[in-house]
Amino acid sequence: MNKKKIYFYVVFCGKKSRMLKNIFLDRFIENKIFKEM
Repeated sequence: MNKKKIYFYVVFCGKKSRMLKNIFLDRFIENKIFKEM
């Protein structure tokens, strides 16, 4: 039970942080393109 909980938590946090990183990168790229226009 405990191991499963920890595993789920790690996977969930990993997915969330990856999503946040992707959103940050998308914003950064959009801002760069917007400034170049």
